[in-house]
Amino acid sequence: MNDFLKFIQRILSSNNERVILQRFYLCLAFFGFAVASFLNIFENSISRTILLITVSSLIVFLMNAIVWTLGEALKNNFLLKNNKRTKDSSKSAKNK
Repeated sequence: MNDFLKFIQRILSSNNERVILQRFYLCLAFFGFAVASFLNIFENSISRTILLITVSSLIVFLMNAIVWTLGEALKNNFLLKNNKRTKDSSKSAKNK
């Protein structure tokens, strides 16, 4: 059990907040699925509720991944173009 907790702590230890959040959603989904599978033996309605929460966290994970990927692509695309334009304009101003 101690090794598992160290593994989870190592997964969640990162400087990037988005990566931590994405990994947290995945851990929550896997843990929720395991709990829902176990509780399905005893009580079906509780298991369905936990499974609904698990599926919701997976949907949020996928939506976040898509939005952040698009945001990074747009940011890199537009910022690199704008930086190139400003460098080109500053070079042309220096040449005059």
